[in-house]
Amino acid sequence: MTNYEVLIGTGDNDSDSKIQISLINSQGEETALVKPTAYATPNRDNYEKGSIEICQNVPFDLEGDPCSVRIKFSGDEWRLGGIWITNQENLKTWYAIPNQMITTNDEVIELQTISSGEASESYESFTGDISTGSNGTNDKVFLKLFDGNGRSTLAQRPGAPDGALDVINDWEEGTLQAYTASALSEKIGDIEYILLSKYGSNRWTPIAVTAKGAGSVSSETRVFNKLHNLNEDENKWVFCKRKESK
Repeated sequence: MTNYEVLIGTGDNDSDSKIQISLINSQGEETALVKPTAYATPNRDNYEKGSIEICQNVPFDLEGDPCSVRIKFSGDEWRLGGIWITNQENLKTWYAIPNQMITTNDEVIELQTISSGEASESYESFTGDISTGSNGTNDKVFLKLFDGNGRSTLAQRPGAPDGALDVINDWEEGTLQAYTASALSEKIGDIEYILLSKYGSNRWTPIAVTAKGAGSVSSETRVFNKLHNLNEDENKWVFCKRKESK
C-alpha cells in the first residue's frame, strides 16, 4: 500500500455529492475505490465552484504506475477541472486537465506526466518570489512545483525565506514576497510547471511566481506569469507552464 497526494480542482459546476477514485495501471489492473479526504475538511463532501481540494496520505495498492484514474460520482453532475496525483514516496506525479462534466456514470480519465527531456540538477528545496497585484489576500495559499522529469513537491503553503515551516499568512496588495518550498522526501529538478491555489472566498491577484533550486549557482530562475485572479468565478487554482527563455 502506497500513500498518494490527490488534488482535485473543480470547474464551474460544483457538487456536495460523494466522489471516489481508483487508479489503473498499464496492464489494466485497478485499485479499490477510495474516497479522497481533504486534510482541512475531512468529514465533508463539498466540491465548490472553482475550488481545490488537497488530499494527502490517500492509500492505493497498485503495481507499477497509474496511467488513468476512474472517477465515481454519486450526484447528478459536477465539472472536474483538473486532477493531480503524486506518489508520496518517490514524488512521481500524474495529472489531467479534462475540464469535463462528470455524471453518475463512472468516467475513466487518462493521466499524463511532465517530461521536458532536459537533464537537470536536483534540489531539496526551492526559493523564489510571488508578486501580488491589485488584490491581496490573507487566505491560505498553496504552491506545488513540478520538474521536467515527472516529479513534483507536495502541495504546501509557501514558507518565509528563513524557514519553510514558517508559512506566509498575508499576501499584501502590490508586494513582492520571497518564499521557500521543500521537496521533502526526494530531490526534484528545475521547475517546469507550478500549481498555485488558495482556500477562502476573497479575490487574490498573483502576477508572477519565480522558482530556483536553493543552494546551487547552476540553477536557473524560472518565471511563471500566465496567471489569473484566484477566486470562485475564475477558479481558485491555476496550472502554469514556465515562461520560455528568449
